[in-house]
Amino acid sequence: MTSRLIVDPSIMALEANLSLSVSLESALLGLTEATYPTTDPRIEVARSLCDLVFEHWHSFCALLEIGQFSSAMVMMRSQYEAFVRSVWITYAASDSWVEKLSAELTTETAKQANDLPLLAAMISEMEGKAPALAMDTIREIKEKGWKHMSSFAHGGLFAIHRGSRGYPIPFLEQTLRNVNGIAVSAGMMVVILSGNPNLQGVIPRIQQDFSPCLPPPKFVAP
Repeated sequence: MTSRLIVDPSIMALEANLSLSVSLESALLGLTEATYPTTDPRIEVARSLCDLVFEHWHSFCALLEIGQFSSAMVMMRSQYEAFVRSVWITYAASDSWVEKLSAELTTETAKQANDLPLLAAMISEMEGKAPALAMDTIREIKEKGWKHMSSFAHGGLFAIHRGSRGYPIPFLEQTLRNVNGIAVSAGMMVVILSGNPNLQGVIPRIQQDFSPCLPPPKFVAP
């Protein structure tokens, strides 16, 4: 497939960060193998959503690597929404919603779970309940990137303009950092949901080791 990447001296830095992102993925996915099993429906749903975060993240990086940038941006929106929902389920969703989202999939249960609150409503419900660092990430991307992500998802102006005129390296590099940051935040959620004390301190070490491909330090967990 032909890449529409604009020729720029910084392309090597982007490629290096993409390679580093692959190693970051291995480190984060390793967390899922070390967690304790649970039968709590709320935790199970939240963990499933974290798995979706990682899957969409992997797809973003794969699409970025082969030059399918517009499709990669769609994956970022899906990744972000899955992360928001994982935090919402953990800290703010009612027991009724947990029950609906943990039910066996049938035509009837699908209908019942089809009217989830809008993203803005979820974020509002999480205020004062979810960890501040997770909320910082959620708010930052919502305020600065939601319109862009929605445009790519729905074939809007950003998708048309970037698709026809090319993607600047700084835009791609910043987006890669953002999706990596969401993935690390999902990793933090996995640690919290696991209840495994042996995982305490793992996320800060991962953030330090992979800082070149992550957002600015203000989103780094203590």
